Amino acid sequence: MSPLLFLAIPLVIFVVGSTVLHLGSRYSGGAGHRNAPADLRSVAPLMQQQREATGWPVSSGQYTRH
Repeated sequence: MSPLLFLAIPLVIFVVGSTVLHLGSRYSGGAGHRNAPADLRSVAPLMQQQREATGWPVSSGQYTRH
């Protein structure tokens, strides 16, 4: 068997696997993306409280760009 064939086998497996995963995520409806806004609404206040407790500026009025 040719040494180039040994190099091509992992490449072919990667391409086929990536294509299958991409098509599967496209046609499954992306259930993880639908839950994101609800999850963010519950996590955002917790993150804001943690940042305020450690002294990090939270409000957008304190943001300055240099």
